[in-house]
Amino acid sequence: MMVAPSLNGGEDFAGKSGRRTASACVIITIETNVIAAAHFMSRGLIKLGQRDKRIFARR
Repeated sequence: MMVAPSLNGGEDFAGKSGRRTASACVIITIETNVIAAAHFMSRGLIKLGQRDKRIFARR
């Protein structure tokens, strides 16, 4: 699974100040959030896969 946000800014970061690029702190925060989200999603997919195998084996 690959999650790829736009780390170099863009319209998402253009606020009232008109800033078009993300600062280093914003990029680190986004990367941390993406890593955490991908971790939890992959764990959920693994658990779903294991549950399906157990149910299939019972039949």
